[in-house]
Amino acid sequence: MIKAIFYISALIVCSSLLLSSSCNKSNDPDPNPASDFTWTFRGSTIKADLDSAFVNYDLAPYFIKAITGTNFRHSFTRLISFTLTSFNPGDFAIASGPGSNKLEYIDELGYIHAGISGSLTIASNSNNLMSGNFSAIMAGPSGNEPITGNFSNVPVKP
Repeated sequence: MIKAIFYISALIVCSSLLLSSSCNKSNDPDPNPASDFTWTFRGSTIKADLDSAFVNYDLAPYFIKAITGTNFRHSFTRLISFTLTSFNPGDFAIASGPGSNKLEYIDELGYIHAGISGSLTIASNSNNLMSGNFSAIMAGPSGNEPITGNFSNVPVKP
Protein backbone atom coordinates (compact mmCIF):
# COMPACT_ATOMS: atom_id res chain seq x y z
CA MET A 1 0.00 0.00 0.00
CA ILE A 2 2.78 2.46 0.90
CA LYS A 3 4.57 1.53 -2.33
CA ALA A 4 1.43 2.37 -4.33
CA ILE A 5 1.12 5.81 -2.67
CA PHE A 6 4.82 6.45 -3.34
CA TYR A 7 4.44 5.52 -7.06
CA ILE A 8 1.31 7.66 -7.46
CA SER A 9 3.02 10.63 -5.79
CA ALA A 10 6.11 10.20 -7.98
CA LEU A 11 3.89 9.96 -11.08
CA ILE A 12 2.10 13.22 -10.17
CA VAL A 13 5.39 15.06 -9.54
CA CYS A 14 6.94 13.79 -12.78
CA SER A 15 3.82 14.68 -14.77
CA SER A 16 3.82 18.20 -13.32
CA LEU A 17 7.48 18.69 -14.16
CA LEU A 18 7.00 17.36 -17.68
CA LEU A 19 4.02 19.62 -18.33
CA SER A 20 5.66 22.75 -16.92
CA SER A 21 8.88 22.20 -18.89
CA SER A 22 7.01 21.57 -22.14
CA CYS A 23 5.01 24.83 -21.92
CA ASN A 24 6.59 27.50 -24.08
CA LYS A 25 5.89 31.18 -24.08
CA SER A 26 3.51 32.19 -26.83
CA ASN A 27 4.85 33.90 -29.93
CA ASP A 28 1.88 36.25 -29.88
CA PRO A 29 2.75 39.94 -29.81
CA ASP A 30 2.84 41.60 -26.42
CA PRO A 31 -0.74 42.70 -25.60
CA ASN A 32 0.68 45.79 -23.88
CA PRO A 33 3.60 47.10 -25.92
CA ALA A 34 5.95 49.51 -24.19
CA SER A 35 4.86 53.11 -24.28
CA ASP A 36 7.13 55.86 -25.53
CA PHE A 37 6.70 59.55 -24.69
CA THR A 38 9.40 62.06 -25.62
CA TRP A 39 9.50 65.83 -25.84
CA THR A 40 12.03 68.50 -26.76
CA PHE A 41 12.33 71.69 -24.72
CA ARG A 42 15.20 74.19 -24.77
CA GLY A 43 17.12 71.95 -27.17
CA SER A 44 17.04 68.88 -24.92
CA THR A 45 15.07 65.75 -25.78
CA ILE A 46 13.54 64.12 -22.73
CA LYS A 47 12.13 60.59 -22.48
CA ALA A 48 9.40 59.97 -19.92
CA ASP A 49 9.78 57.31 -17.26
CA LEU A 50 5.99 57.07 -16.74
CA ASP A 51 3.02 58.13 -18.87
CA SER A 52 -0.71 57.66 -18.74
CA ALA A 53 -4.01 58.91 -20.15
CA PHE A 54 -7.12 58.93 -17.99
CA VAL A 55 -10.48 60.58 -17.43
CA ASN A 56 -11.24 62.37 -14.21
CA TYR A 57 -14.66 61.60 -12.66
CA ASP A 58 -15.98 59.65 -15.70
CA LEU A 59 -16.87 62.77 -17.71
CA ALA A 60 -14.15 65.37 -18.07
CA PRO A 61 -11.55 66.58 -18.17
CA TYR A 62 -9.40 64.12 -20.08
CA PHE A 63 -5.72 63.99 -19.06
CA ILE A 64 -2.52 62.85 -20.75
CA LYS A 65 0.48 63.02 -18.40
CA ALA A 66 4.14 62.03 -18.56
CA ILE A 67 6.98 62.42 -16.07
CA THR A 68 10.61 61.78 -15.47
CA GLY A 69 10.59 60.18 -12.04
CA THR A 70 8.74 57.44 -10.22
CA ASN A 71 5.41 58.88 -9.04
CA PHE A 72 2.93 61.28 -10.70
CA ARG A 73 1.97 63.00 -7.44
CA HIS A 74 5.18 63.77 -5.63
CA SER A 75 8.28 62.07 -7.00
CA PHE A 76 9.07 63.55 -10.40
CA THR A 77 11.71 65.82 -11.90
CA ARG A 78 9.70 66.98 -14.93
CA LEU A 79 5.96 66.75 -15.66
CA ILE A 80 4.09 67.44 -18.87
CA SER A 81 0.30 67.48 -18.64
CA PHE A 82 -2.46 67.95 -21.22
CA THR A 83 -6.06 68.65 -20.23
CA LEU A 84 -8.34 67.93 -23.19
CA THR A 85 -12.02 67.94 -24.05
CA SER A 86 -11.95 64.31 -25.31
CA PHE A 87 -9.71 61.41 -26.34
CA ASN A 88 -11.18 61.16 -29.84
CA PRO A 89 -8.55 61.01 -32.60
CA GLY A 90 -8.01 64.41 -34.19
CA ASP A 91 -6.41 67.80 -33.64
CA PHE A 92 -6.77 69.80 -30.43
CA ALA A 93 -5.84 73.50 -30.33
CA ILE A 94 -3.79 74.37 -27.23
CA ALA A 95 -4.73 77.72 -25.71
CA SER A 96 -4.92 79.50 -22.41
CA GLY A 97 -8.24 80.49 -20.93
CA PRO A 98 -11.36 78.78 -19.65
CA GLY A 99 -12.84 75.87 -21.58
CA SER A 100 -9.81 75.31 -23.76
CA ASN A 101 -7.43 72.41 -24.21
CA LYS A 102 -4.47 73.12 -21.93
CA LEU A 103 -0.81 72.17 -21.69
CA GLU A 104 1.31 72.60 -18.57
CA TYR A 105 4.98 71.74 -18.17
CA ILE A 106 6.99 71.73 -14.94
CA ASP A 107 10.69 71.76 -15.71
CA GLU A 108 13.58 70.23 -13.74
CA LEU A 109 13.91 73.40 -11.63
CA GLY A 110 10.22 73.37 -10.69
CA TYR A 111 9.21 76.29 -12.94
CA ILE A 112 5.74 76.09 -14.47
CA HIS A 113 5.31 76.79 -18.19
CA ALA A 114 1.80 77.18 -19.63
CA GLY A 115 0.83 76.47 -23.23
CA ILE A 116 -0.43 79.62 -24.95
CA SER A 117 -0.74 78.29 -28.50
CA GLY A 118 -0.13 75.15 -30.51
CA SER A 119 -1.77 71.81 -31.12
CA LEU A 120 -1.90 68.21 -29.99
CA THR A 121 -2.88 65.49 -32.45
CA ILE A 122 -4.26 62.17 -31.27
CA ALA A 123 -3.43 59.92 -34.22
CA SER A 124 -4.98 56.80 -32.69
CA ASN A 125 -6.80 55.67 -29.59
CA SER A 126 -7.64 51.98 -29.73
CA ASN A 127 -7.25 48.92 -27.51
CA ASN A 128 -6.63 51.29 -24.56
CA LEU A 129 -3.45 52.65 -26.21
CA MET A 130 -3.02 56.20 -27.51
CA SER A 131 -0.50 57.70 -29.95
CA GLY A 132 0.07 61.18 -31.29
CA ASN A 133 2.26 64.29 -31.29
CA PHE A 134 2.25 67.91 -30.18
CA SER A 135 3.85 71.27 -30.81
CA ALA A 136 3.22 74.37 -28.70
CA ILE A 137 4.53 77.67 -27.44
CA MET A 138 4.95 77.80 -23.66
CA ALA A 139 4.85 80.95 -21.53
CA GLY A 140 7.25 80.71 -18.63
CA PRO A 141 9.68 82.65 -16.47
CA SER A 142 12.15 83.05 -19.38
CA GLY A 143 9.51 84.19 -21.87
CA ASN A 144 7.85 82.22 -24.65
CA GLU A 145 9.58 78.99 -25.71
CA PRO A 146 8.65 76.11 -28.05
CA ILE A 147 8.03 72.51 -26.99
CA THR A 148 7.45 69.55 -29.33
CA GLY A 149 6.93 65.85 -28.74
CA ASN A 150 5.58 62.45 -29.71
CA PHE A 151 3.89 59.67 -27.82
CA SER A 152 2.95 56.11 -28.70
CA ASN A 153 1.23 53.24 -26.89
CA VAL A 154 0.37 55.44 -23.91
CA PRO A 155 -2.01 53.38 -21.75
CA VAL A 156 -5.54 54.79 -21.49
CA LYS A 157 -6.92 53.99 -18.07
CA PRO A 158 -10.61 53.96 -17.20
